[in-house]
Formats: sequence, structure tokens, C-alpha cells
Amino acid sequence: MPDEVAADHSNGGAANAHLMPPTYKEVSKLLLAQLGLEMPAVNVRFLGEILVGAHRNEANRPSRSDLTERITKLRDAAHETNDALVSAPILSWLAEARPDLHEKWPDHWATTQDLAQAAEAALLLVPKGKGRARSATRREISPRATCALLVVELFELSGKKLPPPTNARAHTIAEALWLASGGLPWTGHAKNPASWRRYFLESREASPGYREVLREVVRRRLLVRDGA
Repeated sequence: MPDEVAADHSNGGAANAHLMPPTYKEVSKLLLAQLGLEMPAVNVRFLGEILVGAHRNEANRPSRSDLTERITKLRDAAHETNDALVSAPILSWLAEARPDLHEKWPDHWATTQDLAQAAEAALLLVPKGKGRARSATRREISPRATCALLVVELFELSGKKLPPPTNARAHTIAEALWLASGGLPWTGHAKNPASWRRYFLESREASPGYREVLREVVRRRLLVRDGA
């Protein structure tokens, strides 16, 4: 899978048996050459760690099928509990055995009914299709799109014109940062560097809050020097 990141990858390790990924020092030199940005390797590494964290968040998301199954079980359990709460034998026995509890019984029924309705509503929020489910409100983006967004922020902070999704220079920087952070290289038909185009498009879907957090992180890393 192209979005996988080797969890135990260390800078200078191999992404696979055939390709040595660039080091963070090499990415630092690339940023200087392409954007005129002075960012020490230790700070580039910090950006790489953001990508590792983004991958872990992606991997921890439940699959759509698993999420649907769990919510469905919750809904069915709530409906079953509802049926039991309003069954005539239970209500008649309770009226005699615990009149005080019998008076409060409709409150319990209303609670389980609300739970069943909430589960029904939650099922409608599960995205259709395959793969990992994403939040319908947080507008989370994939790890590769996060990498693309970091590159866009680097362009902006360098004073360069923001790159369009087809910008080859942006693709080159994104690929280098991705591989240095432990991201697996493209495979098959996706080996063309232009494959980054869709992730630069996806990066535009990031929420303003997420974008601002990344921008602040990049700004701090530009101001910190090795050994500071």
C-alpha cells in the first residue's frame, strides 16, 4: 500500500531491498537548492516524524465494514432492550413488585430509544466504499496528502508562489521527504512522480485548524538551528 510507513524506519535505513531512501541531510540540501530555505537536517527529521504520526493515525482508523458492524450491533442491542422494557409481563410484574420503579420505567425506555436512534444516525455517517473510515466533520487527510501539505507550507514560507498540484519541483520535494521519513516508494503504475498530483489536490481538503497547526510547526522549525 503506498500510504504505509515503516514504523521502525530510522534515517539512512532502506525503504526496501532495492532503494536507499534519501537522508534528512539530503532533503535539507534539496530545500536549500529548490526553495532557498535553510532547514537543518534535525528539523527536517521533525517534519518526517509528523508523517510517521499521520500514518499511525491512519492505520488506527477502523475499517468501514468493522465500524458498520459495531454500530449495527449497538443499534440492535438497543432495540432488543427497548422491546424487553415494554413487554407486558415485565411491566405487570414490576407494577406489583416495585411500584416506585415502575413509575420511572418510561425514562429507561426513552434512554434506550434515544440510543437506538443515535446508532441509526451514526450508520448514515459511515462513508461508503472501501478502506479506512474517515471522520465526516474533521476532514482528515491521508499521510501522503499531509506530506504534500507540508511541502505547500514550505513553499509559502520561502516566499515562492504556491505550487499548483502539477508542480514538478513540489513533487520532487514531497517524494524526498516522504522516503526519508520511512514512506514506501511508489509501486507499479504509480512510479511516475506526477502521482503526487492527487495528493496535492487532497491536501486542499485539510481543515483550516489542521493547516494552521502544520504551518506553525514549519515556522518554528525554520527558526531553530542545529544545536539550538
